[in-house]
Amino acid sequence: MTNLPSTVTAYLDQPAIDQFTADASVTDEGRTHHGPAEIQAWLDRSASEWT
Repeated sequence: MTNLPSTVTAYLDQPAIDQFTADASVTDEGRTHHGPAEIQAWLDRSASEWT
């Protein structure tokens, strides 16, 4: 198994939303999502689009 950098393992060990600050924003496919609530909704939607 490959040793991953600590930042990557920290990301994988915690729910993704815990990695974002209150003022975070994510832009995907031309849309920007602001704050943890919008980012969580985007993550939920994105995850359900792929199997």
